[in-house]
Amino acid sequence: MVTLLGPRPFGWGGGGGSAELFGSRTQPALDVYGAARTLAQLVVDAVLQRERAGRLAVARVIDARALDLGETIDSLVARTWRARPGEGERAAAL
Repeated sequence: MVTLLGPRPFGWGGGGGSAELFGSRTQPALDVYGAARTLAQLVVDAVLQRERAGRLAVARVIDARALDLGETIDSLVARTWRARPGEGERAAAL
């Protein structure tokens, strides 16, 4: 898969901040950490989108079994930023 990701053609500016473009600290080589950072930001932005977060904040009032905003954030942090024992160095960095 990595071999399919080549640098953009000379002079192609992209424009508009496409979700398919990501920041790179290793240009023109593929920056796997830059790609991971961009993907993570897309996911976190979607999960914590303002209107969705507002609905989660009041969900518990409507249904006591519903996931609330605090639980969503706790789950997101536990599954991403907290170190997991047994992971390799590269996996932990990603």
